[in-house]
This record gives sequence, C-alpha cells and structure tokens, in this order.
Amino acid sequence: MTLRDPASERMQHIALVKPLSDVSQVETFPIASDGLRIYRGPEFIERHVTVRPGDTFAGLLQLYDVDRSEALVWHAGTRSTFDLGKLRPGRSLTVFFERESGRVAALEYRIDPMSVVVAERGVNREIRSRVARIPSATEFRVIAGTLETNMAADCAGAGIPARITAELADIYGWVVDFATMKRGDSFRVVYEVAIGEDGNVVQTGRILAAAIETGGERHTAVLQTTPDGAQGYYDLDGRPLDRGILRSPLEYTRVTSDFSKSRLHPILARHRAHQGVDLAAPHGTPVRAIADGVVAFAGWYGQMGRAVRIQHGHSSYESVYGHFSRIATSVEAGRRVRKGEIIGYVGRTGLATGPHLHLELIIGGEHVDPMDLLTPGRRPKKGGIAPETVRIDTPQLLLVSALQSVDGDGPVRLSRLSVPAGFGANPRRQFQ
Repeated sequence: MTLRDPASERMQHIALVKPLSDVSQVETFPIASDGLRIYRGPEFIERHVTVRPGDTFAGLLQLYDVDRSEALVWHAGTRSTFDLGKLRPGRSLTVFFERESGRVAALEYRIDPMSVVVAERGVNREIRSRVARIPSATEFRVIAGTLETNMAADCAGAGIPARITAELADIYGWVVDFATMKRGDSFRVVYEVAIGEDGNVVQTGRILAAAIETGGERHTAVLQTTPDGAQGYYDLDGRPLDRGILRSPLEYTRVTSDFSKSRLHPILARHRAHQGVDLAAPHGTPVRAIADGVVAFAGWYGQMGRAVRIQHGHSSYESVYGHFSRIATSVEAGRRVRKGEIIGYVGRTGLATGPHLHLELIIGGEHVDPMDLLTPGRRPKKGGIAPETVRIDTPQLLLVSALQSVDGDGPVRLSRLSVPAGFGANPRRQFQ
C-alpha cells in the first residue's frame, strides 16, 4: 500500500549534502557521571518544561503541584551555584520526582548551550548542586519500528523513555488516536541528546521530528520555531498539530462511561443524564488541564466530590473535572493555569463506585460530549482562532527526509542517526 503524504512529495527535490540514513543499533545510552544517572529509572518520573516569558522557578514547579515552600528550599539550596530566580525564556528545566512519594528528587536547568546546573537531595535531605559543563556536541536518537501490540507496551519493552512516549502522544493527540493503532502500524521519531566529554548522554532534548504510518496514511510532525520565538509542532504544510488543547487530561486512559441523556446510575439505580464521560485511571493518577485558562471553581462540588472548573481563554467553553482524591495545592479560584498543568489527582470522592475521572465540557452554556469535541478532525465550536500556518525551515525538512529514510520495519528499537557536523536542527535552540 502506498502511503499518502502530499507535502513530503513536494520536498523530494531537496538534495542532501550527504545521506543521513547511517543508522546503527544501540541498546543502551548510559548517563554521564556528572549528570543524574540514578534518577533516570523506573523509580522516578521525569518532567520537562521550557521557560516562557514571565515564568518563575516556583511557578514552573507549581505546574507539577510542588508547593511554594518546597520550591523555595530548592531555590535556596542551589543559590550558591546558580540563582534559579534568573530563569531565561527558551531555556529548559527538567524535574525528577520520586514515583511513590511524588517528592522532587533532583532537577536540571540549562544555563546556556555549554552548561547545566544539576541539583539533587543528599542522604540527609539537604540540597546539593553543581554546574556540569556540556560540550556543544549533540547526537540524534531515532526510535523506529512496527507495532507488535500497542505503542505504550512496545516502546516500554524497547527501553524508550516514558517521557518521549508521552510527548509523542501529545504531539499527535489531534491527528492519531494511539488507542486505535494496531499491529503492523509503524512510526519513526528523532530527538536530540547532548553528549558529555566522556561520550555519554548528559541531557535529553525534545522530539525534533516524527512520522507515523497508520490506516494507509503517513502523518509527519516537525518541531518549528516561529518568528516570535515560540516552538510548536507542524505538518509539512506548516499547519499546527497543536490546537492549544490536550485530547485527554490523562496521559493514558480509556472511557468507561459515555456521555448520555439518560444513563442508569450505578449507585442511585435510576436513569438520569450523564453530562460528561468517565475516564478510567488508578487512584492518584495526575490530572492535567486540557488548555490554558482561569480556574473558576476548585473545591467540593456535591456529587462530583472534589472538582475543578476552568474557563478557557476568551472563548465560551469550560472544562470540569470531578471525583479528585485531592486538588493540586496551588489550584484555586482566580488562578491562571497552563495547558498540561497538574490540577488534581484521580480519586473516588463524591458519588463514585471506584477511582476515575469525570470530565465535562460546556460550550455556550450547554454540555457537549467531550468525545465528540476532543476527536481528530474536529475543532471546538467556539475554541478561539486557529494559529496561522508557518514556513518550515529547510534544515527541518532535511531532518524529516533523513528520518523517513530510516527503516521502519521490524520491532521497535532505539538507534543513533548519524548526520554531518552542525547539520539538521540547531542544538543551541533545542537545548537552551
């Protein structure tokens, strides 16, 4: 079957200086001794955020429900090495959390293209910090393969970082439903890593480009910087893949109860409207705001238990999240929240038979089916103005061409992609 990707056909005339398809199998990528080796494992959760204008260190940690007092401890503990009050837009901050306790275990902040501040808790819980020098050398990592079971399982089995898999799901959230991908579908992803003096990985960058082949079509995504300095993912025609809305407030989930005008309530044993959808997830699973907005309500909301209601932008739609075990510490009425910010945790408060998230969407004062609205191929009725298209830079197109030359057959695997020195995506832009 021939895969259709019209935009890619128009770029075939671009000649590469030399082939970028020299791919060699690599089983593991150890972390350099001056990096955070022990924190990149299953016992920890890695979160990455790019600093925006106006962001503060405490504010960024609030995205992950870290209270201000804890942020101040980390700020004070690193001040002798670097003042985290001087974050710069475009730089990257990576935070490592203990999976069981949810406490911050370590963090990395990219000071400049040549150095990163590393901070971690010592054996006595004190904060230790240092500056690690990072050579400007970068390497490309490629994930490629054909699915045997599903995206999450195959990537986990191949040792792909969970953060990369989750980021891929968000990038393609409005184009491809990962839950419907099946055996035989294939994909390719390329991202950058910074290499230390000993040749090992010091820091992982963002996904630079990706191509997913499913249902007889190829869907390409490329990270592009816009003229105002913002970064986003676009197709080869320059159309944004991100509508400014997450497809789901949970990274991985399934619907257990649909939107309905008349549903038999499992506890009340009578029929009544179900004005949202129920999403299955274990107790304590973080819930993310689906879009930027202002918290209209946060607290106990009758039969929905602990709940949060968010008004989004200047449009007339709201999102409501119910049955939280607890609401994130910093989430309160009147506070602005960012798309992807943790606003609470899955629970069973209120009228609930078990832990799950109840999600509602309200447009123009009317409840709508979230699964109709948050579906590829459709847009919110009053969700704001869609971003304009951009021109994809030639280096990004060349990188996409190199990625598409990688063999996507066989089991999902992690490899190196060799490129000419200084060629492809700009490392200073990805690792700032």
